[in-house]
Amino acid sequence: MSYLIKIKKNLEYCPHQSEIESDPKVCNNPPKKIILLKIISDELLKKGDNRTISYDEKHLPDVDWCLISIFILNPMHEIFEPSYIPE
Repeated sequence: MSYLIKIKKNLEYCPHQSEIESDPKVCNNPPKKIILLKIISDELLKKGDNRTISYDEKHLPDVDWCLISIFILNPMHEIFEPSYIPE
C-alpha cells in the first residue's frame, strides 16, 4: 500500500494543514532527526494513536516537519523549553 493511501486511510501519521500553526514554538537546539522521529512515535503512543511513521534512510522527514509534528502532538514537550540541551 502506498504512503499516500495509508495517510488517506488514517493508517500513517501526517500533520494536517489545519493543525499547523503559523508560529509554532521554536526549538533552538533540536536533537538529531532519528531522536525527533522517536519522540513523534512516543507521543503518538501516549495518545493511544496507533498510526505509524514510515520512512527510510533515503526519505527521512526534515527537522522542520518533525518539530511541527511534535508541537502538534505535545506543544509542552521539553524540546521546546529554552533551557533544552539535546543529549
